[in-house]
Amino acid sequence: MQFTIYSVVVLCFLSPTAIALSAPQKARSAETCADPTTAVTFVQGFNIGQVAYALAPVAGYTAGITGSPTSGWVYQGEVFLGWDTQETSTVGLYRLFNPSTTDYISVVSTDGGPPSVSGFTVQGLLGFVYSTQVCGSIPLLGAFNAAAGSHYYTTKANDHAQLITSSGWVDAGVVAYVLPLSVACNTASAPPPQLSTPTTTLSPFHSNPDILDEILDFLTYSDDLEPFDPEDIPVIRLSRQNLLHVAMTCKAFLEPGFDRLWRSLDSLFPLLKVLPAFTRSDETWVLRGIISQAEWARFDWYARRVRRFTYSRDPDTLDIAMHVYFRLAQLHPPPLLPNLRHLYCPSTSQPDFLISGICLFLSPSLQCLDFGNISSVEDKLCGTLLHTLHCDGAEMEKIFLKGTGLSPDTISMVVKFEHLKVLELVGMGKALTLDVLEKIGALPWLVDLVLDFTENDTILPLLTKDLGLKDLKVLFITAPVAFVRSFLPKISTTSLEHFACSSPSHPPSDKKVLLEEVVQRWGQTLKKVYLIYQETQVEAGGPLLIENLPVSSLAPLLPLRNLESLRLDGYAMDLSDDDIQNFATAWPALTALALPYTPAAHPRPSINSLRTLAEQLPKLRQLRIPLNTSDSVPTFVSPGVPHALGHGHELEQLTVASGGESWELRDLLHFARHVDYLFPRLKGVFAYEGGGGHGRDRETDATRWMQVDELIMTYQAVRRETLSQLSRTSGS
Repeated sequence: MQFTIYSVVVLCFLSPTAIALSAPQKARSAETCADPTTAVTFVQGFNIGQVAYALAPVAGYTAGITGSPTSGWVYQGEVFLGWDTQETSTVGLYRLFNPSTTDYISVVSTDGGPPSVSGFTVQGLLGFVYSTQVCGSIPLLGAFNAAAGSHYYTTKANDHAQLITSSGWVDAGVVAYVLPLSVACNTASAPPPQLSTPTTTLSPFHSNPDILDEILDFLTYSDDLEPFDPEDIPVIRLSRQNLLHVAMTCKAFLEPGFDRLWRSLDSLFPLLKVLPAFTRSDETWVLRGIISQAEWARFDWYARRVRRFTYSRDPDTLDIAMHVYFRLAQLHPPPLLPNLRHLYCPSTSQPDFLISGICLFLSPSLQCLDFGNISSVEDKLCGTLLHTLHCDGAEMEKIFLKGTGLSPDTISMVVKFEHLKVLELVGMGKALTLDVLEKIGALPWLVDLVLDFTENDTILPLLTKDLGLKDLKVLFITAPVAFVRSFLPKISTTSLEHFACSSPSHPPSDKKVLLEEVVQRWGQTLKKVYLIYQETQVEAGGPLLIENLPVSSLAPLLPLRNLESLRLDGYAMDLSDDDIQNFATAWPALTALALPYTPAAHPRPSINSLRTLAEQLPKLRQLRIPLNTSDSVPTFVSPGVPHALGHGHELEQLTVASGGESWELRDLLHFARHVDYLFPRLKGVFAYEGGGGHGRDRETDATRWMQVDELIMTYQAVRRETLSQLSRTSGS
């Protein structure tokens, strides 16, 4: 945190131009940018008699005041840098006057000549500016007060935002794009920057944009598009507040700060609020009235920053009329979000949900499509979306389709995107034809593949030749083990790193044989192995069948010294402390270990296994383990020295995959102390939600482990306070 604060302070003393020039020059060169060393300062004045603001170059303003000292103009300060003569890529900025309202406005030329605005007369050419945001320029923002008949201009987004919340002031949009005043400091004593062709040599040091990016990454809430957790709301708000503060710290941070603030949206509501026509009628938000070009420009200023969008049903507390989406389609030319990369729809089948509105977000810039809970009703819509993106030239890299309703025709649209790197088709077993599989295998860039062959019993006899998939790194396949064993020889990759298999218990199969075949072929490259059991019922309404997985089935994996992650879900497995010792010895590089739930009646490791893992697996970050807590927990004997923050094992999450046992308070306290001592950086202790047991037992287990978690968090807080106090005492 100290490094972050220091970096913020240091970078604030660097101008936006300095930050921009330290990054690779991708889009513009010296030949297409105006020379910043010839830029002049533009100021703003206020006329007391007319109650009006006006912009002018500093020389023109000074001459006017000198020639007419009683004109009533009061100097308001410097606003931006522009040019007094035509420069490369610049357009004219004119001042217009309305004699009826005594209002001055600044307008750029769109055709090379003076602009025409109803009610205003042209007073003259002020200078030259950019019409689009290029070459390190920033927006010149306008605000309008109808009662006073006055326009005000600023490049400071926070000042502008505060002004339009004041009584009578409304947003007047982006007037032009100008250079910030700080560029003058950077160019006054230095020659103009020489923009050369970027080289491929990598600097051993972080550039200014790299440092700024690291800071913003640190402050940004993780925006992986996972199911929303309401408990994260305070964290999200704090993250956004911090980003806003950084963006407002100095001009160099404004653009990258706002880019992060608007990078991910889960509703159009924040964008729509930019438009004055988006108003509330009773309890419903509607879009009514005329939207000016300046208002759309303001909307686009934010919209172009959105990279990820979640399209879902609005919460009950937010009622946006469905016609708003149709009006947007009518009024705004596509694409609505021109730089969108990731479009996520967690469920295409929702009540009171306008799924067809997702067409608003189609853009050639899209690279990732993630749809869940797809039914046959949305089949044709999904096909249309995929076809449109392909025709528009979208270079899709990731496609995730999960549900049960897609047809072979729609699935065939997916394989047309030849740049695909990640493909996930879950619940679409019936639609996976041999032709589709062959086209998937021929995708030249595909490295991550998830296929679900559930209810597809006809394709296996057709698999008679190599399917390709020569560069595949990740394979997650859902099918009976016999099918998987027949499928694996048909793929040609020699560098598989992650193998996952989800299979039912019927027909019975030997997982050890499957793992032997996998290790024999990819033992040198394999880093992650997942085995998942699909729970089945003998008959409807009957008990779930749970397959017993002997620990000996994992023997083929023991030689894999580079194994980083092992996950076993849904199985029953008898485990001992010796088994955990064998795992720790065999896999020293493990970062994640998820063992299956084991009920109280089965053998389970003791608390001693936690010590084994802490001592032998220093890289372990995620652990799920069944534990025997029926015996009395050994008394924790304090070493007398607290952990120093920054030292000790860095396990982050501990999930206890067993339950149904009663505890004394003493056991709970000592268990928490053992865990805290072994894993001082722990972020949470949880009960395994996928475990067995009756509802009451599950609630008891969840409560017990929540209490352990609270105790550990208390221990950590006391430790931090003690160390902080010691630090202050030693410093004094």
